[in-house]
Amino acid sequence: MQRAFFTLGFFILVGYVLVVGKTILLPFLIALLLTYLVIQTQSFIQEHTRGQVPNVLLFPLTLFVWLLAFIAIGSLLAVNIDGVIKAAPIYQERIDLKLTMLEEQFGFERPEGFAAIFANIDIPNLLGSIAGAFSTITGNVSMVMLYMLFLFIELKAVPYKIRALFPDGERRTKVKHVMAQITESTNKYLWTKTWISMLTGLLCFVAMQLFDLDFAAFWAFLIFLLNFIPVIGSIVSPIFPLTIAFIQFETLEPFILLAIILYSIQLTVGNIIEPRFMGRSLNLSGLTIIIALVFWGAIWGIVGMLLSIPITMIIKIVLQQFPGTQGLARLMSEKVEDD
Repeated sequence: MQRAFFTLGFFILVGYVLVVGKTILLPFLIALLLTYLVIQTQSFIQEHTRGQVPNVLLFPLTLFVWLLAFIAIGSLLAVNIDGVIKAAPIYQERIDLKLTMLEEQFGFERPEGFAAIFANIDIPNLLGSIAGAFSTITGNVSMVMLYMLFLFIELKAVPYKIRALFPDGERRTKVKHVMAQITESTNKYLWTKTWISMLTGLLCFVAMQLFDLDFAAFWAFLIFLLNFIPVIGSIVSPIFPLTIAFIQFETLEPFILLAIILYSIQLTVGNIIEPRFMGRSLNLSGLTIIIALVFWGAIWGIVGMLLSIPITMIIKIVLQQFPGTQGLARLMSEKVEDD
């Protein structure tokens, strides 16, 4: 009983620290993830150039690649959000026309006060809220950059620190094995999820371009990003372009057809292609994924949702290493025999 109370108290304390320390921990985690991605990009360049890029140029080249990526993403967001805000008054007018059209086609009457609700919808403010979610991800840039600087400085000292912390050769080997396992699992998940999300975004972009949907590139990027959120990301992401489609098109047929295509792409990629390439490397049960999504989302918002799977994978790998927590790791797993 005493052990149970101690465990409960420990988890409450951890939760409290995560909530209170959000402003410190979140930029650090983002910096840690970006540092990891830079290192992996270095390895990718080195591997695919067969070592022809000199080591002295490898790090600056990697940073240049990521800088170009951030500039491209920033330009895409700025141009499209500005374009949508400028088009907002037109969309505002079309909402009432659409509702009138639906009344005429299907013969339903608007409930009292229904028109007033839609009249009070402020599209620029709604878009500002969406932009705010993106600013959360890219916020505290100076702190993230500072963390990254010190992380890169500390990287060279990591082997020496591990040797100092674990003088026993057997324990040191076990720690290195755990770190390698975390790196391998995280690497496979991130790269697989990235190209799967890129494929989804690209297919959706082609579909939206065929329908000549406004700001198709922006919605495709949003679909790509939201696909990193497990379970709900693929469900929620098409809602944004479909809302614009409902307002933009004069008839309902293009809207319905585009909805069928976008959700068909999500179902095909999410339920057929992704499981085939992700395989059983994730090995997290559906319940674990949902709990992790809700927990990290409640604590850290959309960023917590995006990071929920990598964080949960790392926690499970660590729990597997201790006899007292192996049972919990098995409960988190989809296939127990893989542990």
